Order: sequence, then structure tokens, then C-alpha cells
Amino acid sequence: MGFIFMKKEQLRKLFNKQEISDYGEIEVNGKTVWHAALENTAKDQAPLFRSISNLSSLFEGYNGYIIISEKDLKDKYYNVENAERDVIVYGGITYSAKVDGWVIFGFDTSHCDSHEFPINDLSWIKEEVIDMGKQLIK
Repeated sequence: MGFIFMKKEQLRKLFNKQEISDYGEIEVNGKTVWHAALENTAKDQAPLFRSISNLSSLFEGYNGYIIISEKDLKDKYYNVENAERDVIVYGGITYSAKVDGWVIFGFDTSHCDSHEFPINDLSWIKEEVIDMGKQLIK
């Protein structure tokens, strides 16, 4: 079965028109899926924390997402709560949604130990997405 090419505008629609920093096709477990990295928007929603200099780094960096066709998802993860509980990725899965035959899983980088990880490195975010995908895809 062929993979449907997804345009950046379609991805932006899935993410409520948020700006996408990096995206594209990747192969995980022999399946073609999409990865996306979006700037962490928590910094826009937390002016008090942003103003405290030692906490401002919590709101920098990117959040990582994987977009998987429902048919390629491991059966136990059709119930997204199972994925949120079982899948190991930086900070845990903090976002999941089902949209038009696709399942989106994501993680954010606003954690107390974020300064210890390369959360501004898009290649690191992509590797985390790939690791997450290896656990989710048949």
C-alpha cells in the first residue's frame, strides 16, 4: 500500500496551525511514517516562569511528534492510554490524537532536567521520535 504524501500545510492543520520547525518522512520498522518537531510553546504561556532566569530554559527547545497510519500501529496501542503508559521516550508521551486514520504521538521538552538534554538539537529530537516509533509500530 502506498504512503500518502503529507504536505506541510496538512501537518500544520493537525497541529492547530502551529509553526513546524522540521518534518519529513522516515522509515521505522519497515514502515513509512512522518516525524515533526515544533517549537515549545509553553514559553508563550508561562510569563512568570520565563521571567525567572534559572527556569527559562524549561521552555526552550522543540517537541517531537510521530504521525503513524492506524494500520501500522501495534494493536495494543489503539488504546492510546497504553502507549502513554508503556512507551519510553524523553519525558514520556504527553500528546496523542487520532485524526482521519492517523495516530499522532508526541513528547514535550519542558521538564526539570531539560537543561541536561540537547532539546534544541533537531537531530536529537528526530532520534527520540524514531525510538518512540520503534516501540509503537508493528
